[in-house]
Amino acid sequence: MSTITANPIAKSEPRSLDRIGMMLSGACAVHCILMPFVVGGLVYMGADWVASETTELLLVGSAFLVAIASLIPSYLRHRNPAALILFASGIALIVGAHTMLEHQGVLLGVGMALGGCLIAFAHYRNHRLCACCVRR
Repeated sequence: MSTITANPIAKSEPRSLDRIGMMLSGACAVHCILMPFVVGGLVYMGADWVASETTELLLVGSAFLVAIASLIPSYLRHRNPAALILFASGIALIVGAHTMLEHQGVLLGVGMALGGCLIAFAHYRNHRLCACCVRR
């Protein structure tokens, strides 16, 4: 008689995605808060790509995709909307800051950094929620 055991990697995947999401969202928040202060120096160092809109879109887009891949399955499993609400608030803050404060420099950076922090906190919340599902 054989027994089928659950794949431990599949169970821990949402938690791994949350770790990646926390790092990406944190990097996004740091990037957004520092850019208004260091953008001038980056041009002289030849690293002006760091302040480019493409880099910003890559950070926000990758944080968004990782959050969707992590938070939606977790919500479907636990039916706890807290992480999704934090994530939606963070994305709304990023989009709102980008559209309404586009030429405001520091205010744009602060708004987007707060949005990144909310997304990182959504991953942290989800990580803690999923901790009860994974036995180490």
